[in-house]
Amino acid sequence: MNRQFSRRCWSLFIGGVCTLGAGSALAKPPTVAEALGLSPVQKDVEFDVPKAADVAKCSIKSEGTGKLRGFVVYDENSQVLRRFLDTDGDNSIDQWCYFRDGIEVYRDIDSDSNGKADQYRWLGTGGTRWGIDKDEDTKIDSWKQISAEEVTEEVVAALRTKDLARFKRVLLTTDELNSLALSADRTTELERLIGDAVKDFSEIAKKQKSIVSGTKWISFGGGKPGLVPAASNGKSDVIVYDNVAAVVESDGKHAQIAIGTLVRVADSWRALDVPRSLDDPNAAQLTGVFFQAPLAKADDPAGGTISPALQKLVAELNKIDAELAAAKEIAKIKKLTASKADLLEEIVTVAAGEDKETWLRQYVEIIDQAVHTDALPDGLERLRKVIDKVAGNELQCYVEYRYLQLDYQDKLKGAKNDDIPKISEGWMEGLQQLAGKYGKNPYAAEPMLSLAQEYEIHGKEAEAIKWYNKVSSDFNSTDFAIKAIGGKRRLESIGNRWMISGPSIDGKGSLTAAQLAGKVVVVKYWASWADQSKEDFDTLKKLQAKYGKQGLQVVGVNLDTEKTDAQKIIKSASLPWPNLYEPGGMDSRFANEMGLYTLPVMILVDKQGKVVSRNITADELDGELKKLLK
Repeated sequence: MNRQFSRRCWSLFIGGVCTLGAGSALAKPPTVAEALGLSPVQKDVEFDVPKAADVAKCSIKSEGTGKLRGFVVYDENSQVLRRFLDTDGDNSIDQWCYFRDGIEVYRDIDSDSNGKADQYRWLGTGGTRWGIDKDEDTKIDSWKQISAEEVTEEVVAALRTKDLARFKRVLLTTDELNSLALSADRTTELERLIGDAVKDFSEIAKKQKSIVSGTKWISFGGGKPGLVPAASNGKSDVIVYDNVAAVVESDGKHAQIAIGTLVRVADSWRALDVPRSLDDPNAAQLTGVFFQAPLAKADDPAGGTISPALQKLVAELNKIDAELAAAKEIAKIKKLTASKADLLEEIVTVAAGEDKETWLRQYVEIIDQAVHTDALPDGLERLRKVIDKVAGNELQCYVEYRYLQLDYQDKLKGAKNDDIPKISEGWMEGLQQLAGKYGKNPYAAEPMLSLAQEYEIHGKEAEAIKWYNKVSSDFNSTDFAIKAIGGKRRLESIGNRWMISGPSIDGKGSLTAAQLAGKVVVVKYWASWADQSKEDFDTLKKLQAKYGKQGLQVVGVNLDTEKTDAQKIIKSASLPWPNLYEPGGMDSRFANEMGLYTLPVMILVDKQGKVVSRNITADELDGELKKLLK
């Protein structure tokens, strides 16, 4: 008996033994064992399944009003496990809902009341996918809704199973392309891309070696989405992700898959390109469609503006990046980082025009990141040499700030406690000099933001707000302005309404402000590298258990650069609350919207959605919660 047929029989059984009419009581619900015996039609759903020994501790109740009636299964702690509903009053179940940690993560839907599911929805922390199954054969025919992250996961799954049909379900269709109302040239270009993707997928899936039967999708790789305005594109604005990649894991080894460009259509995202492993030399062709032209092929020098020599170096850089993503040994990371720095320095020499400045900035950023993580011992000396190369250029401010920052960090290493105030004073004086020296230089925003943060650290909040305001007004088109606005918002947040919302760390759902309405909320910003963050978890788990039924909800917001670092902590610490995540670490949207620059930070919000404390400690929480949850 297939799953759909058994589901239909169970639905009719429920209708036969129960009265589900408006205003009437439910006569005889199914047993807990019968209810828990059902499972989602789609296989890739993570939901709570009680241990056999705990099934007897679960309960099932008839609930609902009017036409909306059904059965709810609870575990021993009164947390919802399943919900089976009749939503149209015909005495047959037409929605089968599955929960994880008390949150609905998946739902099978019978929209035509024939006893067979024809829609499949992932919800809550399970994701945003909404699949349509027109012929009710348990296979999804199209996606009514799917996020950019989930598109990359579907592409990886299609490569793993060599399933062209699954890949085509996330490709932009002809009707969707026409709905975008792009220019004729752009439409023709995208038609060609999509046609090539369909034509080439099966061969690429067969030849690629990065994704095998046991490969798992780990994370989404991409910057911020961009908006292509109608004036430069066609009749309508288009929101796109360029240069998207997916990180995958096979037998403990990581690799990156170039997905290419994704386009948003209504509530869904669609792919345009055939995916490629970054080990594939043709992966360089997937660098972008809307914001960055594809790189020319090495055997076609006339095909683009990039030189063959530079293209070769970029291909080597891609390989090093893939190796770095998979590297775990410190010695190997240091070796690869040094190789990457050497390669970028060579690229700066070969590049010309505006590209030279772009590569130079990337070189400086790599040095900056590597020195902060002790992955490049000679980074400070490398940076000192760069200052001489950019003298008189706008970049001088940018490089001098990086050098000042790294020199400060270097001096703090091994410094005696008595020396730290003097070192900190030198750091702050350096920031003040940069702010005065470079004025409205576009690269002055960052040292000014650091100056504001230093004033805040020293308790001079009025001065901090003054510099936050300056950054946001003088550099309003930069990310630093966003961080500055967030810093001011946080400093002035007490008594104001605010609530966190955003995607879960597994990329399969989101938390909304509406879900937190009427609750006392503790928003815990944390990262794997912040020791105090992890020390607070035990206290928060006790408080969640103690006050959860009275309306307390803890929400974690992770600010790790690598999602996998956070996922390990979540698993090992068994964190019971939702954890949100967006790429970018301390430069992500979550960090920027509250101007965060250090961790841990906890914000306490009352039942009216107003901030009670913008930096409460774990030790202070119990007393405050007693007051707020009376």
